[in-house]
Amino acid sequence: MGGDIGAGKSALALGIALRVAQQGLPVAFVSGEMDEERLMERALAIEGRVAVDELRSAKMSDTERAGIGGAAVRLRGCR
Repeated sequence: MGGDIGAGKSALALGIALRVAQQGLPVAFVSGEMDEERLMERALAIEGRVAVDELRSAKMSDTERAGIGGAAVRLRGCR
């Protein structure tokens, strides 16, 4: 996949990988730029439907926090 810096290439690829994994299919996600911790942080933000910056700063509403909790439970089986 190619595109400008910050265009959303990694987010798109990770979103697709998450959906495939949630279907119970094996997925490999290879990145030369993200370590496992950052990858999981981005996956949590995508699945929880919050911005990564909001997740990092913990500036979220109660509804968003609940969404992150649910996302963490769903992602637990995708690792």
